Amino acid sequence: MRIFASVTPIRVSPSGADLFSMRGLETLKSELIWVWLPCAVLALTGRWTLRSPRTAS
Repeated sequence: MRIFASVTPIRVSPSGADLFSMRGLETLKSELIWVWLPCAVLALTGRWTLRSPRTAS
C-alpha cells in the first residue's frame, strides 16, 4: 500500500513495463528537475567554494 502526501512535486513512478512509457519519461524529467539538478548545483557550489582562493584579511 502506498501513502501519498497532499503535495507531490515529484511524479509517482509507474511500475513494471509502464516505466518505459510516456508517463515514465515524465517521471524521469520530474526527478531530474526536483532531485538531480539541485544536487548537482549544491555539489558544484561546494566544489567551487573549496577551490576558490582565500583572501587574506
